[in-house]
Amino acid sequence: MAAIRKGTLSLELTPVLMGSAYKNKGIQKLLDAVVDYLPNPNEVENKALDLDNNEAPVILKAAADAPMIALAFKLEDGQYGQLTYIRIYQGTIKKGIELTNTRSGKRFKVGRLIRMHASSTEDISEAGPGDIVALFGIECASGDTFTENGLNYAMTTMYVPEPVISLAIKPVDKQSSDNMSKALNRFTKEDPTFKTFVDPESNETIIRGMGELHLDVYIERMRREYKVSIETGMPQVAYRETVTAAARFDYTHKKQTGGAGQYGRVAGILEPNGEQNYEFVDNIKGGVIPIEFIPSCDKGFKACLAKGKIIGFPIVGVKVTIDDGQFHPVDSSDIAFQQAADRRFLAGLRESEAGDIGADNEGGRGDPYGVPRQRVGQREPAARHNHLHYGREQFFIRGSRSPAERNVRLFDGAALADPGQGGVHDGVFEVQQGAVKHSRAVEEGGAGG
Repeated sequence: MAAIRKGTLSLELTPVLMGSAYKNKGIQKLLDAVVDYLPNPNEVENKALDLDNNEAPVILKAAADAPMIALAFKLEDGQYGQLTYIRIYQGTIKKGIELTNTRSGKRFKVGRLIRMHASSTEDISEAGPGDIVALFGIECASGDTFTENGLNYAMTTMYVPEPVISLAIKPVDKQSSDNMSKALNRFTKEDPTFKTFVDPESNETIIRGMGELHLDVYIERMRREYKVSIETGMPQVAYRETVTAAARFDYTHKKQTGGAGQYGRVAGILEPNGEQNYEFVDNIKGGVIPIEFIPSCDKGFKACLAKGKIIGFPIVGVKVTIDDGQFHPVDSSDIAFQQAADRRFLAGLRESEAGDIGADNEGGRGDPYGVPRQRVGQREPAARHNHLHYGREQFFIRGSRSPAERNVRLFDGAALADPGQGGVHDGVFEVQQGAVKHSRAVEEGGAGG
């Protein structure tokens, strides 16, 4: 036993024990191994970061008389408010002392200090280095550091990997919407691997986690604990529009309203640009467009990028070159050339074989080999099923779960079908080289995938 402990403390051995929490087998052996083989607080070198000294590492002492430093590592909602689990690394925490949350800078007094025994609690008056205790009614987040005596230290938190699966959720009524916001706020504070945000393009609420079971648990908790009625589905694809061939444009904007009118003519070339999302080139010669109106043309073209004419998604990968134009000494103005550029840009998209649509997802049909398919559907039920249940299917096929991560791998060409004839509005379009682009979302599994 002494040899195993020595090897464990030197990080040369890793004890492995078998058991089943569900059947309550091997649990006592595991707890005994924790006592027998793992280090006590005096045998571990713990470090904090000094926030007042460029986050310089500071070695902590497991001494009861040193200034108190503790890490909040778990949050729960209890009957008396938020229950915060803390691990004390240095010093002693007592009821009534004042602590500081170094992340937020807020100070608070310790009210109830408790030791947890499964679901039961035991009120205590103090706790020392190495103890894991809990506080009631403290507003904080998981990973916050508590200190006393003005210490501005922060403990290093555990590594949190990026989420690998996403799900769109939608409340069915106003009450569910309010309760869903409360639930998501609580879950993100409790679990650093659970992320949520509102997609600015689709306006969908997206939740992200480490796997389908991870998200299923939180969805069930929302329904059970917060009485939230929600609908779930795959996030909407972030399509992009662009051009596939160069086209000349020549547009004259004229408007007369009784007083000073508006006049501006802009001509040039609209073409694909694989290097940048947008590039504006001024090739005006001879002052046919005054220099003060050149930025107006650029501004007018930029204004069109936010919403394309095909399906209303942002336009990317275009180069606009202006090489000719005309102005009026009285009626030409900043707004006149903005309008000329705006309307000519949209017309130029149609003339340059516009309709090129890029998507960050091939309808949920991940293809690890990049082989083009004949039909691509975003809103197809089977396609939506593929990504969401990929890990589960791999479990049955291979006998193990592999982490599924969706990454853009390559782009293929596909032509936009006629809406109403299986077009993009129905979520299906035919593959045809050189027209509409979509990117394949590739499921990258573990070994043997």
